[in-house]
Amino acid sequence: ARLATARAEPLDILQASIDQMPRAVSLDDLLDRTITTLHEMMGNSVTAVMQLLPDGVTLYGRSVVSTRPLQGSALVPMHKGLVGAAARLRQTVVANDVTTDPRHMVVEGWDTCAELCVPIITHQALWGILNLESERANAFSQRVVHIAEIVAKQLAIAVENTALIDRAHQQTVLLERRARELAQVLDLNSHLRVSMDLNTLLQHQADAIGQIMGFQSVVVNLIDVER
Repeated sequence: ARLATARAEPLDILQASIDQMPRAVSLDDLLDRTITTLHEMMGNSVTAVMQLLPDGVTLYGRSVVSTRPLQGSALVPMHKGLVGAAARLRQTVVANDVTTDPRHMVVEGWDTCAELCVPIITHQALWGILNLESERANAFSQRVVHIAEIVAKQLAIAVENTALIDRAHQQTVLLERRARELAQVLDLNSHLRVSMDLNTLLQHQADAIGQIMGFQSVVVNLIDVER
């Protein structure tokens, strides 16, 4: 089955990968769908999206598909391997014979012969790396490299769109909160105008301030002018 899928045409791989993107319900779902499609159609041994952590020097396997169980940590320092090289350079790194590239990080029990690492770059900075590994030498032709770069650009757009959606949601929540607070303030003002009983007015004022500003306790202290 892997030999059959490995013969998929590059344009078919690209089309299948992009077709999966609109169906995703979240960024993680999109990443999983994309790398699964690439993995199956290209016959890779490993297909992964490595995300750069906030420390700026460590890559984490956020979404990984492999033919064998992965051993060890999912963290890769930027100074190690072809993945780290692609992250440092912000450029595509391809080794169709990893034995000739000293940057390749050998993993015990794996027979990786070729590796392709493509940076996922948003408008802000490097977000992560699309990492493809194969047990076949010369698995990544120039056309396949180009396809992987297009997919990486689409993933970068998806990452940015997700961030925009998150910010829009946060703004919506904030606006809804401000609207509720404004309604409570207006309600308080209306009661201040119509209420003539001082104790009732002050109690309502304390309750409203507690709700509007989020205090657990509000105390209104009155000054005894004579004392």
